[in-house]
Amino acid sequence: MQVPLFRFLLLLIAGILVANYFPELNLIDSVLVAAILLTVFLIFYVLRKTVRQPLTIAFLAYSFTFLFGYALTSLKSPDRYTQFQYPPAIELRESMLHVFSGHGIEGNEYGVLASLTLGDRVGVDKQLVKDYAASGVIHILSVSGLHVGIVFIGFNFLLSFLDRNKKFSVLKLILLLLLIWFYTLLTGLSAPACRAATMLSFVILGKAKAKSISTTNILVASAFFLLCIDPFMLFQIGFQLSYAAVFGIVYLHPKIKGWYDSNYWLMRQVWLIVSISIAAQLFTFPLSVFYFHQFPNYFLLANLLVIPLSSFIIYVAVLLLMVFWIPYFSDAVAWILNGSVQVLNNIVTTVHTMPYAITKSIYVTIIDVVLLYFLMLAATEWLMHAKSKYLFGLLSALILLTGEHLISSF
Repeated sequence: MQVPLFRFLLLLIAGILVANYFPELNLIDSVLVAAILLTVFLIFYVLRKTVRQPLTIAFLAYSFTFLFGYALTSLKSPDRYTQFQYPPAIELRESMLHVFSGHGIEGNEYGVLASLTLGDRVGVDKQLVKDYAASGVIHILSVSGLHVGIVFIGFNFLLSFLDRNKKFSVLKLILLLLLIWFYTLLTGLSAPACRAATMLSFVILGKAKAKSISTTNILVASAFFLLCIDPFMLFQIGFQLSYAAVFGIVYLHPKIKGWYDSNYWLMRQVWLIVSISIAAQLFTFPLSVFYFHQFPNYFLLANLLVIPLSSFIIYVAVLLLMVFWIPYFSDAVAWILNGSVQVLNNIVTTVHTMPYAITKSIYVTIIDVVLLYFLMLAATEWLMHAKSKYLFGLLSALILLTGEHLISSF
C-alpha cells in the first residue's frame, strides 16, 4: 500500500515553514528538527496502524521530503519569485485589450472585462473592487479555477470532433494542454490560474491513461508540484484561499449536493451553484476573516447571479476576439458584451448597498483559524457518520476555541 501523497505534502510544507520562520538554523539543526518531527509523525501513524511500509523506507522518504522543502526554501529568495511575465504574451494581451477598447468598451466596463478575462486589474475602479469584495464575488476579478475551467469547457467542446477517431483523441489532449497553459501564461501565471491549470493537466493526462481519477489526489499533487517550483507561493493569500476553496468544493460539495434534488433542470443548476458556493465559502471563511476581517452576508445571492453572467461574458469576449475584424457584426457583439458587464457591475453594486450586506471588524488569530478548520471537519464527519470520536473532536475544538477567546480577553 502506498503512502498517500498528502503526508508528503504536509512534510514539504513543514520544511518550508521551518526554513522561512527559522532562517538562523544550519543544516545540522534542520536535520535534528526533521528527525524529531518525523519520529513523532511516524509514532502517530504506527499507533494508528496506517503505515504498512518498512519503517526505514518510510522514515527516509519522509525525511527527504522535509529536508527538500527546507533546502528549497533556504536556497531561494522570495524577492525572485514575483508573478511571471513573458514579453510576447504581454504584447498579445495588450493587443486583445486594444480590441476591447477599440470597440467602445471603456470605464468600469473595460476595467472589469480586462480583469475578468485576462487578469489585468489596472483599469478597475478601487471602489468597485471593494463592492465586489463586499458582495463575496471578488474571485470573479482574478483569473482562477472558474475562468480556466470555463476556457477548458469551451475548447473541449470546440475540439470534440477529434474524439471520433482514437488517433486524433491524443492530438486533442495535447491541444487542450497547450491551450490551457497558453491562457494561463497570457494572464501572467497567477497562483490560482497555475493551480487550476495544473489540476486540469493532471485530469487530462489521467483520462488519457484511462485510469480512475481521485480529485483529492490531483489537488494534493498540484499543490506539491507548485510548491516545488516556488515554495514562497505558500505565503500568498491568493494561493491559500484558492486551495481552501477547491478543497471545500471537493470535500464538502458532494455532501451538500445530496440535500436537495429536483426534476427540473433549472432548479438543479441553481442548487449546483448554491451548494458549490456554500462549500467554497465555508472553507475560505477562516482565512478570509483572518486576512480581511469581514464577511459578505449575501454571498449566495451574489454568486447565484454573477457566476452564470460572468461565464457568458467570457464566451462573448472570446467571440469578439475572434470576429473583431468583421465590421458591424463585431460592433454588435461588443455592444452585447459591454451591456453584460454593465449588468454585472450593477448587480454587484446593488448587492453591496443592501442592508446588512457585510459584517465587519471580525478579528481572529492563527490559532482560531486552525481550530475553526478542525471544528468544520469534525462537525462534517460527525453529521455524516455519527461516530463518538468525531463528536469528541467537535466538542474539543469548541472548548479550545472558547478557552482561547476567554484567555485573550483578559
